[in-house]
Formats: sequence, C-alpha cells, structure tokens
Amino acid sequence: MNCANANRMPGLRIVQLDLARQMETIPFIKGFIDRVAEVGYDTLQLYLEARVATKTFALPGGECYTPGEMREVVAHAAARGMTVVPVVSLLGHAELFFKQPECRAFMEPRTDDTRLGSGDNTGTFCLSNPATRTFLAAYLADLAKIFPGPFFHAGFDEAWNAGTCPLCRKRELEGEYFADCVLFAHDTLAALGKRMWMWDDFLAFHPKALARIPRDVVMMHWCYDGDISGHGCRQNFAGRLREDALAKYASLGYDAVPCWWRKPGNIRSFITYARRQRVFGCCHTQWEEFKTNFHGGSLPLVHAAAVLMDTPDGTASDKAFASAVRRCWPSLRGIEVAAAVRLLEDASDELALEVLKSSPLAKSLGGVEADPFCEKALFDDLLLRGEIARAEKRIRKAEALLADPRRTEADVAEAKTILAPLANALAGVAARRAEQARRWRNGLPGKPEAEAERLSRRVSALMESASIATADEKSLEVELTLVDVYGIPWWKAWGRFDGTWREIASGIWKPGPGDGAAFVKKLSFKSDTMPDAIRLEHHGYGEAQLRFIMVVDRSSRLVPKAIAATSGTVRDAGNVLVDDFSAATFGRPGFLAAFRDKALQEAVSSITIELAAYGSAR
Repeated sequence: MNCANANRMPGLRIVQLDLARQMETIPFIKGFIDRVAEVGYDTLQLYLEARVATKTFALPGGECYTPGEMREVVAHAAARGMTVVPVVSLLGHAELFFKQPECRAFMEPRTDDTRLGSGDNTGTFCLSNPATRTFLAAYLADLAKIFPGPFFHAGFDEAWNAGTCPLCRKRELEGEYFADCVLFAHDTLAALGKRMWMWDDFLAFHPKALARIPRDVVMMHWCYDGDISGHGCRQNFAGRLREDALAKYASLGYDAVPCWWRKPGNIRSFITYARRQRVFGCCHTQWEEFKTNFHGGSLPLVHAAAVLMDTPDGTASDKAFASAVRRCWPSLRGIEVAAAVRLLEDASDELALEVLKSSPLAKSLGGVEADPFCEKALFDDLLLRGEIARAEKRIRKAEALLADPRRTEADVAEAKTILAPLANALAGVAARRAEQARRWRNGLPGKPEAEAERLSRRVSALMESASIATADEKSLEVELTLVDVYGIPWWKAWGRFDGTWREIASGIWKPGPGDGAAFVKKLSFKSDTMPDAIRLEHHGYGEAQLRFIMVVDRSSRLVPKAIAATSGTVRDAGNVLVDDFSAATFGRPGFLAAFRDKALQEAVSSITIELAAYGSAR
C-alpha cells in the first residue's frame, strides 16, 4: 500500500481484536498483526478486560495471557511498525474480573435498582468504593509496564448499571457520577504517562459529563448502523438523537476516532462521513465472532476498509471490496469475486454461496489448513459462515410454517423437506469448526462449533414436533413498530375467555433479523375456545407502536371491534381498529428519563381490545 497516497485519510489506522470474549493464540495474534500491517494499519487495539495476568490480578491458568506473552505481542507489533493499545473497561463490562471471588467486593452491590432487565450488577465496578479504585489503579500500573505505548483505552461503554447502588445513586441522579468515574480513569492513566481513550456511547445518557471530561481524552465514536448519514450518526442509545458528533468533538477540542464493525454498509458510509471531518484516526473494531467466523475471517473487511480509507470520495466502494476479495482469495475469478463480495454483505445469500461452493477453490479444500490466514483457510471460513446463515434462514422459514395454526399436511411436508437436509449439513459445519479450533486455538476457551450445534438442536426439535395443527392451537399476531430498535419494550398479552382473563404471552418483543422497525410477532397459545378480548400491557424503555392485532386458529380469524379501555401513556388508541400503518403509541420517546427513574421504567400502560370475527367487526 502506498502510504504517501494523497487521498489517504490522516491519522491512526486502528484495528481491534476482542480477546476478552474470544481468546486467540500468540502465534495467531502475530499472524494477524503481519496481515493488517501489510495493508497500512499502524495500531492494534486489544480488547482485554481482565485477560492479562499480573501480580495484582490473574484469571485461572489457560484463561489469561502472561505478561511475557503480551510483551512478545508488543515487540512483534513494533517490528511491524504498529503500536499496541490495551482496552480494560473500568466501569461496565467487568464480568471477567467478577468471575474471581476476590473481586466481587468491587462490584456494585446487588439491588432492585438494576436497569434494562438485569437481575444483578455483576458486570459493573463500583467506583464510589475506595477499594475498587485502589485495586484498579494497581492493575493499571502493572499493565502500563507491559504496554509501553502512549495510549490506554479505558472503555466506559454500555455501563448500564453504573450508579445504581446506594453509594453511587445520589451522584448519578445529579448527573455527576459518570464524569467522576471518567476523571478517576483519566487521572490514574495520566499519572502513568498514558493518554486515555474512551467509547463515547454513554455520553447520550450523561450529556453533562462532557463539560467535565478533560480535552486530552480521545473519543472513540462508534456506531454500527448499516448506513451512516453524511450529517452524522445517531447516538447509540437514549432516543438515538442524530448529531454530527465528529464536528462537535472537534469544536470542543477533543480528538475523535470513528469506529465501525463488520457490516460493509457501515464501513462504507462511516468512512465517507469521517473523510469530511477532522479525525485522530479510524478504527475497525472486531468483537466476538464465533457465531459467524473466526477473527481471521474478518480480514477481507479489514482490508476493504484500508482500501476505502485510501479511496477518494465518490469512487465506487464495491471496487474496494472486490480488491479485498482478490487479496484474500487470489484464485477466485469473475462472478466468484462478485459472489464473495455479496456473501460478505449478506451471509444468507444462497445463490452467492452456491456459486462459491462450485468454484475450483472450494473443490480444492481438504483437511483443515495449518495456517488460519492462508487462502484456503479463509475461504473455508467464509463458506462455513454462509452455511450457518443459510441454515438459520431456512429454519426460520420452517418455524413459520409449523407455528401457523392454519397449517395443512402440505405445510408440514414442506417444513420437513426444508429441515431434513439441515441436520447433516450442520453436523458437518460443527465438526469442521471443532477441527479448526483444534488446529488453530490450542485448547483456548470458547466453542466455535456451538452455533452449529444450537441450530442443529432447533432442527431436531422442529422435526419431532412437526404435525398438523390441533383444534386448540391459537396464534396471537401482533403488528408492531419499534421506533427505536435499541429500545427495550416488555409486553404481556392477556386473553378473556368466558369472562376470565388469562395470560397468553409475554416477553421483550423486538424485530427479527431483517425485519427493521416494523414487524409482526406471532405468539402461539393453546385454548379450547377463542378469546373475545385481548389486553396488551407495556412497560420498559423507549416508544413502541401497536398497529393491529389478530387472533387466528385453523378455521377462524378475530380482529379488533372496539377499544374497551386504555391506561398510562397510550395515545391514538383508535388507530388499532384500522388495518393500516397508523398506530397506537406506548411509552415515551427515548429512554433517558426512565434510565434514571425506575418508576418510569416500570410504569405499565395498557390497551383492552374487544374482538369480533373478521368481516363482522366494522
């Protein structure tokens, strides 16, 4: 790569490996460094949490890296022109620390004030406890000697339950606690000669904190939406306000780094947006990948991002992904390259998968390769990712057929036809993943085959239960719009049967894969008779909208006839009576207020809907 390219975006080129959730061997990490350095990355961000053993703290043997191993990584990176930045989350995401009994004194005490449905605080440090600060300061001092670079990433993302215990609560309600925690991390790291980096997502919940955070803190500005506007990202939480955060940080004197993940659309659009701003660098994050691929399987996206960062605005971005595909898989030709690009975009694209499976490269695959970064190993990983996504897509189709109370013998036969070949396919994927783990991971924690095994169990359960609907099977079909897909709505459905109310379904009803904000939730229940009314109750975080409901069995369909009652925040309830995209609205925009007030989060709103047979309800 020509680093003198005039189109090159300025600043650091950062790539992250998540070793906290998905440990890799030292040879693997070195190999990864070699390959990302080749395409211009100069900084390796290691997401570690508690993975490094020191004299202050150590996980059990086999679950951590020794100081010597990490120094070896640092030296290897330096020889390739790369700096290593460790990430240790100093507020939330402390789960690995709390696996050890001696650290549990440092967590926020378990209370009834935990947020977002969590039953405890086992992922959150209590920084109001002086002992916690003493422990973390000692651990950071140990790590500063292992990682001599100038930067240290202190986390601070997704700290859902920070500030909920009696020691922290008053300061949190005053809007000061989060800033206090950031200042502790900043001052501790500054004393060790480190410049602090932090994720910026929780500033959406703590907007006052920005006024107190020192200007030398680097803001790691992440958003994983599939399409980032040229006017800026939406905040990740608390109502998803759109703001030009990179411009805001620059105006306030902060350095900022845009951070994307594995969606090609996210990568393309974020780089286009970031190119128009002053940035300290750019970061390609990688988080735990075992549901889809090994960390090495993300190299095509890492490479494509590198090309895009050297590509002038307006150049067709698909060329960058084709270039990355050719770099990783030089044996692919013509339509095979296009199919690989497509599979990176949508792993469930069955046509692209079949094109690649019929390629000469696929036919040359044999046993698992020793080198996880060679062309065949990366291609094997891509194909297995496609097999998993295709299986899940087909399972969802079969589930929809078998959950319909109107299903016929033909529907059952179709579902079985869809499911039958999946058992062997998934067994093959699981075996291949297990063999890859044996060759590449040397007994490290984690099971790459677990996702294939989970899907296989779903297939077996569906095959065993596949039969024509019985007379008592019913389905409540609820048409919803979740305005904020990061919202967390708790729903409960009651049916009235012969004058008696009975709960028939409950849960957090959110869109499925590919559904977007508008979706239909189908909830099965059993009853000898149909209900004559439905009551839906809602509480939680963020607005949710109810468009329409139906109750169906194998011979009839009931739809809304009248609104009998509402309570709480329900607005425009009458819209439920019309089967269009108008809606009744529940809850409040965003969830900043409810985030700090449990009474708001638990406040129940409800709508009671009288039912009638379809055709007679108007």
